[in-house]
Amino acid sequence: MAQWPPWTTSLVEAYLLEHRVSKISWHAVLNNHASTRPKRHGGPLVRAVTECKEFAAPGGASAEWRCTLTLPNSFAPGDGRRVVVTGEGTSKDAASELACLRAVVSLISESPSDFLLRPAHWKVSPDELVANLPGVDPASGGHQALPVHTPATLRGAGEEADTPDADARLVALVRDCLIAHGGEFDPSRISHNKMGLGTRGERVYEKFNKLLAPGGLKAFVESHSDEFTWNPKASNTGMVITWAHWARQPAVGDVPAVGTAPQEEGDAPARPDAGVDGGTPPPSEGLDALD
Repeated sequence: MAQWPPWTTSLVEAYLLEHRVSKISWHAVLNNHASTRPKRHGGPLVRAVTECKEFAAPGGASAEWRCTLTLPNSFAPGDGRRVVVTGEGTSKDAASELACLRAVVSLISESPSDFLLRPAHWKVSPDELVANLPGVDPASGGHQALPVHTPATLRGAGEEADTPDADARLVALVRDCLIAHGGEFDPSRISHNKMGLGTRGERVYEKFNKLLAPGGLKAFVESHSDEFTWNPKASNTGMVITWAHWARQPAVGDVPAVGTAPQEEGDAPARPDAGVDGGTPPPSEGLDALD
């Protein structure tokens, strides 16, 4: 892999500083590349970035903390491409952050396509970030970001939203959820068991994702205000969907729609910290991201 000219490093540092989400630390950016790297991308390079740091406290001629960060490998376990950088600062944390920034700059400058970038860490997409790095010749086709895990809420998002029966299928799906959950449901906490699907079948949030454009759930509910309504959750993140107060409520004994099942005796409600179906998938498995 050809390294970029040394003069490019300072430009890359300024570029990355401009495009990083400010609340994300440089330690987190580096740790995602080196320590929590998924197996499909080669696996972790080190057990923990913290273990790769050595600190020197202020003393003698130095009035600053100094952090020396040593990574034994750069892009693959055992590649032996050591990275050694230092950072100085008025505090231990400041020195650590500067060392992590310099390590990220060094790695991206050497091979941007092999550095694992997380979308949540940047103000632009990883592909855009890498394609516009300083020193890249557009005529050469630039670089391509290393692909990362796609959250479940984005897989196939909106791929069936323009089909002729999409609206009717969404109406039926919301009705099914309301009947199965006793008249109201949180789109990020849909019980797979209450929907009569057990451990089998396509997850309900996956059906919503395919039929809705990203962020479209609230607008859909509002477009059917004669039958459904939504209310913000107490946390002000996400929503709870109910029947509209003037709509006909399903009477006791009504036959649930196809694909639903009556709540089983003893079926406990989902825990507040549970996933979509009451289990323990990550929060991204729900539909809050759509709204």
